[in-house]
Amino acid sequence: MISHAPLAAATALAGCLFAAAPATAGTAGPPGVLQLTGVLHLSKGTCDGDKPGGSYLSVTFGTKVIGNPASSCEHGAVTLLSPGRPGLSTDAFTPLSDEAFDSRGNPVATSLTQPVRFGSHLLSLVSSGQDLQDAPTGRATFAFPHLYVTGTKVLADVRSIQALYDGAAGTTCASGAGSGCWLIGAERATGTYDAQTHRVTLSWFSGQSFVQESAGTVVHLSGVFVGAKPKPLKRGTAVDLGTSSFAAGPAPRSNARTMAARHRRGSTRTGAQQATASARAATTAASSGNRRLAAILAAAMLLVLAASHGAALRKGRS
Repeated sequence: MISHAPLAAATALAGCLFAAAPATAGTAGPPGVLQLTGVLHLSKGTCDGDKPGGSYLSVTFGTKVIGNPASSCEHGAVTLLSPGRPGLSTDAFTPLSDEAFDSRGNPVATSLTQPVRFGSHLLSLVSSGQDLQDAPTGRATFAFPHLYVTGTKVLADVRSIQALYDGAAGTTCASGAGSGCWLIGAERATGTYDAQTHRVTLSWFSGQSFVQESAGTVVHLSGVFVGAKPKPLKRGTAVDLGTSSFAAGPAPRSNARTMAARHRRGSTRTGAQQATASARAATTAASSGNRRLAAILAAAMLLVLAASHGAALRKGRS
């Protein structure tokens, strides 16, 4: 009995090296990605019993919540936010005049949120291109907020959102070297979008807070988005979200039979290309004096041709 083990092993090896990935039958692609351009007008934070709604935040430390004595929502676990005017814009930051503290060290910002009490101080949120905490006089660090919609889901870059709390009296983030200015935004906030009502929700966790070292902040914003008609992004458009990114647009639809035919043609071309490549490599090896390598490559070429010929014969009989 003739052993076919060497041939089988060589054929398997050739398949691992040269075989193309199988084509996938056509499936419906995901919905396209839309970009929202305009202003998110925030809704006021509410508390129905112990269930918060609208716009609010919580400060956490590990698995515990740092309570706000000035809030009655969830026994102080949730701080309800009051909307400012105009709100969160995708093509502008809040004005520089918002990045200041009054004579008591409380923020004067009113464009994104109105000041609300957290403990013995007032708290407000702003949107700024500057890193108001660590480099308030440096170069711009953050882009405008970006909101992307896929179906009913939202993915957003809101790194520019920062908190003002307990600053030095009569200073700004710049003049106070960042005192009282805190980075609590995120490069990848998630949420929902209702195409009928244009209502948007955004939620994220920041590994930093404004009241205690090593604490974090959970932020939930809700409101109605007002602006231009959502803009579809071209398929394959690279969407940059800081250290992460994704390719926008729906996957192309394809017919299963067409894909299968392409795969068969591709496999035939691949076999010929493999044999040609093996022949060229064998010639190169022989000319360089490496006869052993040349013999191995020549054998590989014959195996590929034999396999292609066998497949053609089987197809002819069927």
